[in-house]
Amino acid sequence: MRGAILTGCVTALLAIGCGKSGDKKEGGGGGSGSATAAAGASDKGGQWADVDCGKMIDHMVHLMLNDPTHAVAAAQKADIEAKLTAQRPTLIKACEDEKPTKRLTPAQYDCILGAKTMMEMSGCAKK
Repeated sequence: MRGAILTGCVTALLAIGCGKSGDKKEGGGGGSGSATAAAGASDKGGQWADVDCGKMIDHMVHLMLNDPTHAVAAAQKADIEAKLTAQRPTLIKACEDEKPTKRLTPAQYDCILGAKTMMEMSGCAKK
């Protein structure tokens, strides 16, 4: 059961964290920019957010472990947290690798970073 929960968490991180697919458009600010964006900042001048993968992954993990509407059992929380922490570099690399083709709009990125629950975060794709 623990493996299924961890797999679901990792899959959700990768699916939600990398944003939606988008085509580059001429003059549309198609570059993904630096991965060291300031807290909550996005590329307001372009079509795509300047995503800080580390910050976004950390926020998603925090939500998964602390969402009051989908509480993780105390007995599993430490184990899941340890595994996700160990996989953090892999999750960040996957996000970075997908930045050129799967992008977030500034509204989507700000929504993800501002989400207080997993349900709120899942609605960010529609922004």
